[in-house]
Amino acid sequence: MLKGVSSRNLIVAAILAAALAAVLGTRTFVSFDRLRVKLVKAPIAAQRGTVEVQPSLDVRSAGLATPVAVIAELSNLAGEPQTFAIYLGGDPVCSARVPSGSSRRLDCVVQGQWTPGNGHEMRIQGQSDDWTLDYLELATHHGSSTRGLFLLVLPDVTASYTRPGLAATALAWVMLTVLLAMPAAPGWPLRLIIAYRVTAGVAACFLLAVAAAPWVTPFLVLLSVGTFVKVSALVAAPQVAWLAPRIWQAVRSVAPHVRRRRQLLFAGVMAVAVMAIYGVVIRQALSEFAGQTSGLLRISQQVFDRVPLMRERPDVRPTLVLLPDDGYDAQFHYFAMFDPFMQRYARDPQRYRDVADAPPYRFGRIGFPWLARLVAGTHWERYPATMVALVWMGAGLCALALALIAQRLGRNPAWGLLMLVIPGFWQSTRVTLPEPLAAGLLLLGYWCIRSRRVAAATALFAASLLIRETGVLLVLPIALLTSSSALSPRGRVAVLCALAPLVAWRGYVCWVLWPDWGWQGLIYSPHSLSLPFVGLMELWSKLSQGTYFPDAPYVVRAAIWYPVVLLGAAAVSLGLASRVERALGAALVLYALVAISLSYPIIWVHVGNAQRASFEVFVMLALASIRCRDYPRPLQAGLAAVWLGAGVYLLA
Repeated sequence: MLKGVSSRNLIVAAILAAALAAVLGTRTFVSFDRLRVKLVKAPIAAQRGTVEVQPSLDVRSAGLATPVAVIAELSNLAGEPQTFAIYLGGDPVCSARVPSGSSRRLDCVVQGQWTPGNGHEMRIQGQSDDWTLDYLELATHHGSSTRGLFLLVLPDVTASYTRPGLAATALAWVMLTVLLAMPAAPGWPLRLIIAYRVTAGVAACFLLAVAAAPWVTPFLVLLSVGTFVKVSALVAAPQVAWLAPRIWQAVRSVAPHVRRRRQLLFAGVMAVAVMAIYGVVIRQALSEFAGQTSGLLRISQQVFDRVPLMRERPDVRPTLVLLPDDGYDAQFHYFAMFDPFMQRYARDPQRYRDVADAPPYRFGRIGFPWLARLVAGTHWERYPATMVALVWMGAGLCALALALIAQRLGRNPAWGLLMLVIPGFWQSTRVTLPEPLAAGLLLLGYWCIRSRRVAAATALFAASLLIRETGVLLVLPIALLTSSSALSPRGRVAVLCALAPLVAWRGYVCWVLWPDWGWQGLIYSPHSLSLPFVGLMELWSKLSQGTYFPDAPYVVRAAIWYPVVLLGAAAVSLGLASRVERALGAALVLYALVAISLSYPIIWVHVGNAQRASFEVFVMLALASIRCRDYPRPLQAGLAAVWLGAGVYLLA
């Protein structure tokens, strides 16, 4: 590949690669045990000019080791500037001057001996009583970014992280030298060249700032390996653009004679690529819990202690990461795995209220616990890792199915990569919820329908509906609206039979819970839907009042921009409904209506819930996008804008 490369180009490539390798070897981390202990979350007024906080009241602070980052936010309510000082056990940590009538964040570092269990307390001292301590946190790091570019901001004296080894750095230098020495892709228009030069310049400045940070600031900025790869790929974009089609042609030549195997191979490549990216997302999320997969289940310590199934299993508790907050939905799937057929408390169904917040709703979606239990078998200690792995593989299954559908329609299998731009999947993989798995089974069933494998499609649809019943908005249109040439009357009946396992299981849940829940055991409403736009209007009202997560600006930004992306997706879905086959068109309309009707108290109360609850409209758009060349230009532009907007939202 390097034939004909001049010595000058090779030397320049080697120098640039050496600079990138230096960043890799000194400003990149492979692993870092993150820990955050939020001691103060609501304002505390000063008394006699002082606020005292006892770190040892939170047992997690015992896991901190110096250097410890201290993050405090102070509001000076006095009519003149004040000087504030932070002390730990009587020893000064740092001080700062805050102007009158303003708030300021202080980032300090404890470098001495850290012994929170020995009664050391933190004291913040002001010059009057007219101030409040709004926030106080002790942590291993000052901050982080977990979006498209994952980086950590640490005290500049931190050394407790794992760097890439010397051999890995040397190998990266060789590979980058080879890549940068390759020719640039020809034929780029002038505007694209200008855009590349600007973004490459920004990337270079970003890497330079990361490298120089500990010399000019009290902070050390570290990049994840995945972020380093992304920035390096951006710098080498012309060479990557030249190399990518040649790699693709090489892949295409692996199985040139067997069409079915070739299609499966290409679809498999898309699945592996998607799983690799989501694997990075999961690994980043795991770093918060020192690599323990049970942390991704977000199990609350208070909820765990309340569940009778867990009180009967004292051997389980030491294997889990338990959080001091309320936890999240995956914890209920985990608890259900210990009683998947609701037999333990069938004679006293009220006890299931202690197992789940809404037993008809949680146990109604039993497919995920069943599948995880089937894979893990009797090895209960493997339950968390199995759940995480199934969600991860679900994302790959989505890409595999979409790539197979694209090839079935004579299109490029690279359409499977759209699974990387579905916001809800990023949230689901971080909190171990099965939306990607349900979508993957649904898409694979759709592919089976197009391939006239009705029996397989029925089984896949049934499995998907047991995981998440909202897939019925695609299954029913397929059964009722698919043309007679594509699906026979017997096939329609078979597809409708996919609902039978869901109805039978919900009937069983109703029977078990009848003494406590009555008919709600069969049809339970989580009140996640309202009239169209009502939930969004309440969200916008909270944002305008400044009461929506006022202490979390990144959540506010997400709540501002995600509705824009979602409304765009809904609008394009409605526009496409008459341009696609009837079953898909009906599903596009139904899921678009669901997306704009999400309620505030249950869904929009946190934008992450909205991402998960609206993932299906993006999945249906991905199906419709495969035939984008057949649509009018306005719809093509709308599709491009939606996917570009979703991508920018995820990376911002």
